[in-house]
Order: sequence, then C-alpha cells, then structure tokens
Amino acid sequence: MQPASIVVLNWNGVHLLRQNMPALIDAVAAAGGHHELIMVDNGSTDGSNEFMRQNYPGAKILPLPANMGLVRGYNLGSCFASHNIVVHLNNSVHVNRDFLRFILPHFDHRQVFAVHPKLVALDGTIEAELSFASFAEKMIYPRQPHAFQPDAENYLAPCYSMYAPGGCSAYDRNKFWLMRGNDEIYSPFHWEESDLSYRAWKRGWEVIFEPRSIGHHNVHATIGKLDQLESMQLYFRNWLIFNWINLTDRDLLAEHFANLGKFVHLEPMRRRAFSQALPYMTNILSRRRWERPNLMLTDRAVFAKLADYGRPVPNGTFVEYQGRVYRVECGRLRHVPGEAILAAYAATRSFQSITKTTFDQFPLGEPLAWPEGSSARDQSGVVYKVDHGLARAIDTVESAHMVGVNPASLPVAHPSEIKMLIGGKPLNLGFATGMVEASPEHFEAIRKLLESES
Repeated sequence: MQPASIVVLNWNGVHLLRQNMPALIDAVAAAGGHHELIMVDNGSTDGSNEFMRQNYPGAKILPLPANMGLVRGYNLGSCFASHNIVVHLNNSVHVNRDFLRFILPHFDHRQVFAVHPKLVALDGTIEAELSFASFAEKMIYPRQPHAFQPDAENYLAPCYSMYAPGGCSAYDRNKFWLMRGNDEIYSPFHWEESDLSYRAWKRGWEVIFEPRSIGHHNVHATIGKLDQLESMQLYFRNWLIFNWINLTDRDLLAEHFANLGKFVHLEPMRRRAFSQALPYMTNILSRRRWERPNLMLTDRAVFAKLADYGRPVPNGTFVEYQGRVYRVECGRLRHVPGEAILAAYAATRSFQSITKTTFDQFPLGEPLAWPEGSSARDQSGVVYKVDHGLARAIDTVESAHMVGVNPASLPVAHPSEIKMLIGGKPLNLGFATGMVEASPEHFEAIRKLLESES
C-alpha cells in the first residue's frame, strides 16, 4: 500500500476540526504506513491554526492570507504533498475507520486516477455514491440514482464512477498535475471535480467508487455560509463552462447548442449564468486546444463506459461466477482470461459473487485485454510492456527499470496470456461521429468556435 498525503481544507472550522480530526487520525492508524497530514487554512480567524498546532503537532499547516476557495486551496495543498497519492478532504467530513484502508490499494493499478468513498449526509441520506454519465438537457451530467435516498448497501464492490467528489477523494498526484490540477476557471467552487474526473476519463484513466470506504458529511457547514442564490447561479455558469471545455464530439456539440436556447431561457438565473460564462470564451478555447492532444476517448466512448444499462451490477465491477472472473464493461461481462491479466487490473482483489440469475442478465463481450501501460513476463523471463495495445519486449533488467518496470514484481503470465498480449489490438470504444442539423443562429458563432478546437 502506497503512502498518502492527506490535505484537509479548512475555513473558520475549528469546531469541525474538533469533531472530525480524531476519526481521520484513527483511519490513518488503521491503514498503517507512513502518511502525512496537511491542513490548508483559508485565512481563518477562529483559532484553527492554534488548535492544530497544539493537538496535532505532526501536521503540516499551510496558512493562506485569505479565503481562496476550494479549487485553489486544494491545488496549493497538493503542491506541498510529499507522496504520490493525495487525499482531498473537507473539514466537514467525518470518515470511517476503513476510509483509507480500502481506497489506497486501488492506486497499485496504473490506470486509476481517482478513488472516492460513499458520502452520507448527517440525515442518513446518500450525498455521493456511484455516478453515471448522462446527457440530460443536452449537457454532460453525473447522475446518481440513489442521491438523497436513505443510505443502503446499493453496491457491494468497487466500480466505475463518472466523478470523484472534490471534498472527499484520493488522487494520483502525478496524473493530477499532468492535468494541471483543479482548473481555477471554476473558482471558488462547483463543477471543478466533475471537470477533473471527466478529463481523466477522456485520457483513458479510471475513477473508482469504493463503497466500503465511507464519509459522513455536514453538507453545508462551509458552503452554507455563502449566499445560496449566488451559489446556484455559479453552479449554472460553471456547468456551461464545463460543457464548453469538455464536449468534443461534433454531433453532441451540435445537439447541445440546438437545445441551449431552451436551457438558458428556462429561468432568469440561467440567463444570468449564460451571460457570466461568455466572457470566459478565450480561456475555454485555450483549454480545448491544450487538452486535445491528450484525448484517448470520445465523449460517446466515455458515456458507453459510464452509462446506466439497467443491469444488476454496474460497469467497472469485477464479478465471480462458477470460478471464473469477469469485469462489467459497457453493460457486458468480459471474461478475465488469466491470473496475470487479472493482477494487472485488480490490485484490490475485491470481487462480487453473482448468481446464475444475475449472470444470465448480461450479454457476454470479448475477453478482457491487457490494460495499456501494464507489464508482464513470460515463463522464460522475457518482460513485455503494453504500448498502444501491442507488446514491446524489454531486453534487459536495466532497460526494464528505466521504463519503471521491476521484473521481479511481475507475475509470470501463462503462454496463452502472452500470446494474447503479443497479438492483441487496442480496444477501440470510439464511435463514428457526424454533424447533425445546425443549432439556432444566436448560438452558431459559439458552436463554430468550439468546433474549431475539437
């Protein structure tokens, strides 16, 4: 298990630190290992810094001169992190003892970008759980089927999730900074975590929901201090910005702008949000240009991975049936054909056993291929690394170490797995796209601008 840097964001929350820090320290002890605690203080005047120094002298404290918000605060805290796993945690979250113990092992899988727990409000209802990707109102939107419902064991094993909630999630710090962290265009908050996770999905990385890790959240302990109408207007403004930055499939972009008049004119708050989003167009275009070379998946490919297919087990879950392991992908069961391939995917070894009734509800897909960037060695000791779906043999131990591979740590792959690796082709989840009917004239200019950077 890799060590983590835990970044706690605080603003005039000494009462919340008193309530929630003991549980966090307990979770750190339960996980074992050498983790670090960093408190980012957003210009508090209530004695928060003094409380931390007196009660948690081992913690690093980053006092900011003013309240810089969630987006910038977490970015600054991540700059001071010593470890490659960085956990972002609001001071208003009370974690369970297993919070870190179940989250951290997922990062042994190189494709994982973020892992988030189940987040439960103080009234016992679900605040954040698995989120599916939808195109509601012709806008990218994370849909949570059990939001605001009483907490229940809706999911039994880790699975895909569209986004990791910004105030209670763990991230691969290297990947986090490859994407330049939380985008400060969303400051002070709203949609920054969806943007970060969605960009990670389009780069071919994964966001995982870990149901065994739980946080209890005092939902409006901090943001609740702000004006609610202003917060909602900011929500709609940032939702538009999020879509204009990230929506790149041309047919979906056209659908978005064809529906935008209906969306904007639904209520005055949305019209004001639209007017506030327009001045950011230069920044939006620059972000589309910067992200374009890194895109591995289309929007439709991401939707396919994250859609709700109405199956009894969600996408991304590893299941076991009659001694065989499968992964649910795009609503289908894909058999994991060997132990070495399984090891390349399932660092946590958490499988959900299913019955014949459940098994029969799934169509079968192609066997699961080796994940991009993974490594394996054959029975003669030759090491291979997956590059764009094909294997490249690594001739010496020194060469292996140069590309970050330790041959001694690799499981020995069965000859059938090696054959699959050498002859494999990259999994293509892309969809052919075509332009549909143009949007209304008053949105046409914006649409063309965004298309030019797609």
